[in-house]
Amino acid sequence: MSKAAPHYLLLCESSSQSSQSGQGGRWSFVLEQLGGSQRFEVADDEPDVQGERLQLFSVVRGLEALEQPSCVTLVTSSSYVGRGIRANLSSWRENGFQWERFGVMTPIKNQDLWKRVSRAMEFHQVECRIWSFKQPRNSSAKKFTENHNQLAEDNVSSRWESGRDQTSIKDTRRMALTRISDQISDKFKDIGFRRSYGCAAS
Repeated sequence: MSKAAPHYLLLCESSSQSSQSGQGGRWSFVLEQLGGSQRFEVADDEPDVQGERLQLFSVVRGLEALEQPSCVTLVTSSSYVGRGIRANLSSWRENGFQWERFGVMTPIKNQDLWKRVSRAMEFHQVECRIWSFKQPRNSSAKKFTENHNQLAEDNVSSRWESGRDQTSIKDTRRMALTRISDQISDKFKDIGFRRSYGCAAS
């Protein structure tokens, strides 16, 4: 009997930033094995990269950090990433990562990064979940969402600002992302999420 693939939670985040040196952005991810002890965080700055490309770049780096075939629950706030993985990636593969525009086949946006996502998904089983701030009905879920709203505000307020200490800003963002990962991971454990998708359960 083959051993079940390990199950990882991958939480990705990015933010576009402006500084005196120009435009750029910061990506980060937290990768945690559910039911295991492995957990690590990675973050870095990317000059001249912003918006949807930066959002996708954080996912690429997270998936490429996995060292063995795994089940991955990808959590992202990016509808661009979620829509691409859920609805578009299979057709993009079939069409050579092109789409028809005004009767002409045109390369998709961020083609190079989507090819890397596609390559990673040849080895990993990925389920993408959009992390949103919709107001839930019951009180416990409401409190959970309010906490995430506050963490989101913390992230926004920690963007680069002229004259602020950059090391302090990076630390603030890293701690906020860690707290989000902890709460999401606990939430998945509460609903027995680790038993899904043929992945290893603790």
